[in-house]
Amino acid sequence: MYYLFVNKSSKTPIYQQLATSIRLAISDHVLNHDDQLPTDEDICVQFGISNIVVKQAYSVLASEHLITRIRGKGTYVTTVPQIEATFSDFRQLDQQFSNLGVTKKLNLIEVIDHHDLAYSYLNLQEGELAFRITLSAIYQKTPVYCQEMVLPCSWFPNLDKVFINPNYSVSMLAKDMYQLPLAHSSHDFSLENLLSSTSQMLQVTRHEAAYVFRSTYRDTHKKPLFFIQSTYPGRYLKLTYKQEKQ
Repeated sequence: MYYLFVNKSSKTPIYQQLATSIRLAISDHVLNHDDQLPTDEDICVQFGISNIVVKQAYSVLASEHLITRIRGKGTYVTTVPQIEATFSDFRQLDQQFSNLGVTKKLNLIEVIDHHDLAYSYLNLQEGELAFRITLSAIYQKTPVYCQEMVLPCSWFPNLDKVFINPNYSVSMLAKDMYQLPLAHSSHDFSLENLLSSTSQMLQVTRHEAAYVFRSTYRDTHKKPLFFIQSTYPGRYLKLTYKQEKQ
């Protein structure tokens, strides 16, 4: 707690001094995203102040979206901005995150012959080969969302040899490199608790709530071409329904 500073002779309220010292520690990268802050009790004991003062300081920082308080777990630094959008605008989510400076990192490319979820969306038969690709989107050093893609080998031959830029969209790849007649897309949405494998990739708590979008892209005859599942932890994305104008 060396970064905390209180001057009891100052006219500045102590809660503001605490908030300022934490704010400076964050801006100077002494504290980083997901670092745990001292408990209210620890700060009270160190400086001989009341619990109410600490709660005031943390309340100020929480209102500035610099910290998150999780009941029963503690208080954490949250330097990654939370995107706010409506459900109807979800197609622009990648662009909104990209505007923050998020870049995509390729995690895995493999050939599979079965995938319960994706194969049902793509109408593939068990044993029919497809590429499975996983990506994570990184803000500074923090994963903020991830994507899982399934692309049939019959539509995307030699994909493992040409798919080298994770920031190049699959839609552009399908049109530009494979000349596929991409024309339609359908989308499902659900709010789910993350599986352990996904939470590890995103470096968040297991079973944390996340928005999951499943998208199927089709040709002019509505034949499925590829499938993408995008997962956004609730701590980095807030979705709302668009209010109809009266």
